[in-house]
Formats: sequence, structure tokens, C-alpha cells
Amino acid sequence: AFNGPGGTVLTDPEILEGGNRTDDNDEKDISFRIAVRPVWDKDCGWGRLELGYARTDGIRGESGSNTNQDEWINGLNKQTNDINRQAAWVWYRPSGPVRGLWLRGEWGSARDRIGGSTVLPVTQLLQNGGSTDATGATVPQRPTPVTISGWYFASGYKMSESRWAEDLRSCSNFLGKALHDTEFAFRYEVFENITSEDLAQEDRHTDEFKTQAYTAGLNYYIRGYDAKIQANYIWVDEPSDGNPNRGLREVRNNVFVVNFQVMF
Repeated sequence: AFNGPGGTVLTDPEILEGGNRTDDNDEKDISFRIAVRPVWDKDCGWGRLELGYARTDGIRGESGSNTNQDEWINGLNKQTNDINRQAAWVWYRPSGPVRGLWLRGEWGSARDRIGGSTVLPVTQLLQNGGSTDATGATVPQRPTPVTISGWYFASGYKMSESRWAEDLRSCSNFLGKALHDTEFAFRYEVFENITSEDLAQEDRHTDEFKTQAYTAGLNYYIRGYDAKIQANYIWVDEPSDGNPNRGLREVRNNVFVVNFQVMF
């Protein structure tokens, strides 16, 4: 249970929501997380499986009717609305002939009232018409609650845990030994990270658009050390609805990342 002060669940809670700071309303946030492992034996034929779900529910605002964040006073005169944040995931690592393989998928969503440019960790697109907040960003002035969501699927194959692990470990050439310490990985993700005013009702509704990303990567584990080198290439696919007034377009923003990670 948390204080549940004014803020938004659509941002980083440690920065703009601050769920455990001094309260500014009478309501509290309730959070829970549950996981179940119906199969959990890496040596049996079924492998290991985990299913989980997490959720936060709360209320923002007091008894006021004000929806303009430029006029909010510590959230006390803010219109009351229900908020939530939730996620569900599945993780599976089979055994037997396909040992070394792992799969993970996760879905998440958040619901809150959208306000000014400091409310969403997303691109706030400016539109002609509409109103602006104190920062000069074009935002809805009588917003309805908005829900954003996304999901990802990831998979990998770790050679040091595969059926060929012993043969690769005892291999006399460098390539075989290097392959033993290598993991291949792939991930697909999609998230509603672009928001725009509704072109017909710019001060009332907000439209959300999805960005997709595909990641292919290699992880190399340094033998004898709790460290690894990661190399990932990410293809980014921006949304487009065909309306030039949106300002949505595809840009060249694919990413190549090399990372050195130490685990302790």
C-alpha cells in the first residue's frame, strides 16, 4: 500500500509519480504481484515454467472538477479519476533435447488522465488549434482518461546449457570454445509510445499510436568471470496513419548497441 499522491502512472513512478512521498489526497494505492511455478525442475522433461501478474489500483484527485493541470493545487481541486497499472508475463525454459532454449513474453498497460507535456514518457505531438499548457505544449484541456499498452516476446538459446555443451567445452579449437560461451537472442516489442491530440476533439480526446522494435543479439559469457559482452541490433518501426496533419513519419533511428556487463 502506498500514499498515492498526485502524479501519473504513465511515467516513471520514481520521478513524476513518487508513490511513497507525502500524500496530497485521501486515497491510497494498492499494489500486488503474484507468480506461480506449476513446473520447476530443470532436470525433468518439462523444464521450468513461471506465470505472473501484477497490478496497482488507486484514485487521483479529490472532489474537484478541474481538469486543467495549470490550475491544479497539489491535486486537491483535480477531478477524481481511477488509475491502474498492470502487467502479466510467462517465462519458460524447457529441458530435454531442447534444453538451452528460453522464452519470455510480457504484456503491460496503464490508465490515467493525460495532461501536459510532463505527464507522458512519450512523444507529445503538437497540433494546430487546441490549447497549450504552462510549458507551451499543445495538450487537451478537458482530457478523458487514456489507456496505453504494449507487449513483447523474447527468446534465446544458450549454448553452454544445450545438448552440445559438453562437446563444445572439450573442443580443441577456438571457435568451438567461443561458441560454448555464446547465447543467441531475439526480441519483438510493440508499445503505444506516441500520443497525439484527436484531430476532431483536440481538447477532449487523445489518440495513441504504436511503435514496433525488433532486436537480434549475441551474448558472450566470459568463462571464469561473472561478466558478459552483449551486441544487439534494433530495427525500429514508427507508426503512421497516412494523415499529414499528424506529423508521423518513419525516421532512420535503428540502433546498434555493444554492452559490457558485470554481475555480482
